Amino acid sequence: MSNKICLWSGVMGLLLVLTNHQQWLVQAQLPPSPSKPIPSTEEIAPTTPTDTADSSLFQQVRIFEGQRSSPNSLSFSPDSQYVLAGGNSTDPLLRVWDVNSGKRRAQIRAQRSDVLNIAISPNGETLITSGADGILNAWNWNTGVYLGARINHNTQVLDLVISPDGSIAVSGALDGIRISTLDPRRPLYQLASIGTPTSAVGINPTDGITLASGNFDGAVKLWNLRTGVKLSEFSAHKKPITGVLFTLDGKQLITSSEDRTVKIWDANSKKLLYTLIGHTGFVRRIILHPNGQILASCSNDGVRLWDVSSGKLRQWIKTPDWVETVAFSPDGRLLAIGSFDFSVVLWEANSSLTSASVKSTTHP
Repeated sequence: MSNKICLWSGVMGLLLVLTNHQQWLVQAQLPPSPSKPIPSTEEIAPTTPTDTADSSLFQQVRIFEGQRSSPNSLSFSPDSQYVLAGGNSTDPLLRVWDVNSGKRRAQIRAQRSDVLNIAISPNGETLITSGADGILNAWNWNTGVYLGARINHNTQVLDLVISPDGSIAVSGALDGIRISTLDPRRPLYQLASIGTPTSAVGINPTDGITLASGNFDGAVKLWNLRTGVKLSEFSAHKKPITGVLFTLDGKQLITSSEDRTVKIWDANSKKLLYTLIGHTGFVRRIILHPNGQILASCSNDGVRLWDVSSGKLRQWIKTPDWVETVAFSPDGRLLAIGSFDFSVVLWEANSSLTSASVKSTTHP
């Protein structure tokens, strides 16, 4: 571990603070659907979608040039001024793009493998990345100082989330679920081990202690992070789950799967409220707009924006290539889309969406 840290912070690492803002450059080397929801508990085979939804929620404004691989992960800085894009195994760099100028402001050798996940703590201070190497790397976002590495898993980390109070990080991987504290940075305990591959994790923002995890067998488990006790389990999909998240009020749980569907559940009763269909390939990622009213899902056919309260399709953003990842800016004004053609494209929300109140910053 000391050799690894030395590589980051010693002569092979370069830290350049560009301004007193979050503009810093680190270069370091590591060792070698149809628009109508289906209120049914049955699995529905998606059909060929029709472009009947509104197309005015977001409009394209910029393409960032310079990605050398398809981005596996995207996130925005806490002030919504920068887009962070994590590359795949052929280009395992974390690039930071200036939203206004479109210029690259930072480049980090973030992992020894794919940069599968990016998370920033709710207070905006800590940036964490993870990937196929099983390692969680951390930086101080404000200064660019590397805080160190933590080997949490023996296999690839498929999802990563930070608690609303910023005290712990939860990572889901092929070898289960691990809980780590952020200050000090150390392993805390494990919820599930080898034999329970976990593909998605999400924390209820209202209590900060209820964790939902999604498995390869399509099951969703709910846990108490304070006690480590499994609260309940139910079958959500017939194929592997790719995403789980709670709505901002904690009353609903949203899941996505390789079965091409997104489902909205009552978080308490586990009753299925809507099945959102239309994607022509498996759903790779789901994210919630900061206003809590719009859900984005991405797949082979682009990005679909759904109304959470009704399950209706609001906009279908068609893309030239398969979409790997998406992210909303914390201020709700921007949507970033990363595709297999190496592109990172920025879309801007219309005035009706940006004028809606944004009260939560619990989803970095």
